[in-house]
Amino acid sequence: MCIVSLLVMFSYKQIIATCGYAFLIIGIIISVWAVSEPRLSGDLAIIELVQSMSSDSVKSSMKIARYLGGVRVNLVVILLMFTVLTWKKFFRTGVMFLGVIPASLGIYILKELINRSRPDGDYIWIIEASSTGSFPSGHAYQTALLGVLTVALFLPIIPCKIIRIAIALFVFCLVGLVALSGIYLGVHWPSDILGSFVFVFPSAVLLIRLSENNNLKD
Repeated sequence: MCIVSLLVMFSYKQIIATCGYAFLIIGIIISVWAVSEPRLSGDLAIIELVQSMSSDSVKSSMKIARYLGGVRVNLVVILLMFTVLTWKKFFRTGVMFLGVIPASLGIYILKELINRSRPDGDYIWIIEASSTGSFPSGHAYQTALLGVLTVALFLPIIPCKIIRIAIALFVFCLVGLVALSGIYLGVHWPSDILGSFVFVFPSAVLLIRLSENNNLKD
């Protein structure tokens, strides 16, 4: 009954905007916590559990997922989405995908400000030396934000239901694997991934609202 009453009192856009603000506040709280703590409660237990799935095939899969969630691949996807949507006369939607670039820049600035140390010692199974902080995960954030925009904005314009379902499943699996790969390979603490996901929702809401307010024509 409470949920029904809430839906009656507020419009769909108001509820989404309120949720966006709520997630933003949660993200700020977690960020402040990450400044003072090298890792959060439960990080060690989760990373040890994930890394217990040890095998060459799993490690190779995680490295591939890590690459697919990287800046270069995501940039290609962003430009491809913008090109396709503009060609299909959905310019406003295409601009939303371009908005992932400045949103990601904001996350990288936050990483520098927090400058949280990455996992070390026995938890490192990889790979890439990085001069940026650990919190939040840029790979997980970019991939998840692109995934949300793809499911919410791109799939509705595809007429074939089977193709929509296939793309949605692929996006869901990719976002999960990219997030898991950061933990498995010892690049991020689980709370780094959590922080990334928390910031995705307000970012998606902001991109959509900005596009609506700019009166861009489709």
